[in-house]
Amino acid sequence: MAGIERFVVVHEHFVRLCIKHGVVRDPTYAMDSTPMWAYGAVLDTVRLLGDGVRSLVKMWARLTDVPVEKLASEWRVRWVTAKSTKGAFGIDWKDSKARSEVITELAEGATAVVAGIVKSIHKAPAKTHKTLRRRGSDLMKVIAQDLEADDDGNLVVARRVAKDRLVSLTDPQSRHFRKTKSKRFTGFKLHLLGDVVSGLITSVSVTSGNVHDSAVAHRLLRRAQRVCDDVDRVFGDTAYGGATLRHDVKRQFHVEVVAPPPPANGKSGDGFTRADFSIDFECNVATCPAGVASSSSTTRFHSTYGGQVPVVKWTQQECDVCPLREKCLPKNHRSKRLVLHPHEEELRLARRQWSDESFRASYRRRSECERLINQVVRHGARHARAWGLQAANTQGLLVVMRCNLGLLAKALG
Repeated sequence: MAGIERFVVVHEHFVRLCIKHGVVRDPTYAMDSTPMWAYGAVLDTVRLLGDGVRSLVKMWARLTDVPVEKLASEWRVRWVTAKSTKGAFGIDWKDSKARSEVITELAEGATAVVAGIVKSIHKAPAKTHKTLRRRGSDLMKVIAQDLEADDDGNLVVARRVAKDRLVSLTDPQSRHFRKTKSKRFTGFKLHLLGDVVSGLITSVSVTSGNVHDSAVAHRLLRRAQRVCDDVDRVFGDTAYGGATLRHDVKRQFHVEVVAPPPPANGKSGDGFTRADFSIDFECNVATCPAGVASSSSTTRFHSTYGGQVPVVKWTQQECDVCPLREKCLPKNHRSKRLVLHPHEEELRLARRQWSDESFRASYRRRSECERLINQVVRHGARHARAWGLQAANTQGLLVVMRCNLGLLAKALG
């Protein structure tokens, strides 16, 4: 068990005890995720910079035994001696010009503080260097992600979405994310896999909120198969329906993922989608809606999939005489070129299965996964009780162990 966290080992031990004492009889496995609110304070850009600089200056003052007032004067960060960042400036925050001047002052002050601490970091105890550098790096990340220059050269809060945006300095691993279009959360995401019949949760993992559900499926399956020999079919929602995940899970774990496949994307309006072309995968030949077979095939690099993907082509002469040319060809294209998914065959098989009514009827069992979610939420997994991702993972494991021990107690009773 080398390399496995102690809490994970204890959790797996409890799962084995549950299986040994008959908690699981005819299992139906499913995986899903649920939000976990962050413990740390989530702030807007102004307070992220102002409060972040204040806490960093006070930390440096304690470590170097230099008064905060002297550091505030030296680095020109007058607001660090005030009770609040916004109250220190006393401006009308609806005035865009005044707001821009304050944001520029905050960014310049943060840069000066970080540069001064990096230059003199040898004055602080060595065990604090990592924390100081991380705090400084977080402040620079806020400036890079949240700010941009306006026409006058002043800094303003950027009106854009930043990838992996930092939302809290006290809990820097938490993130904004959406569970649905209308429900927005800030914090972490708890992923779990378990038996929807008995309620036994076989594996659990907590990640930052912006991590996609499919990215954690491999970890959940690997942990589940360490304790259960019969995990060969797992239900999931649309987040687990991608062809790449299906292919990798089938090849690596010999597990079938039962989930709605992604829709066929294509041209808007009356245009054809990729699903409208029939493909002979043995001969690597595609037939268009007009009944004309492709004349050649090749491969090309696709950045979305991070590798080579198959491409089938038709000649310009074939497309010029085709009655469906206007519907099929994009603008300014002389001939048709069809870029296939790297796992196109598995994707089409999944769509054929999904069109079968009996298959979709069996998929309704996935809704019972809400029972697993309800268990962990009732016992305290909705809110993180400490800072950081490591603490959130420990909390998630403890909650799941408590749920599983309840099932074991009923079985033994």
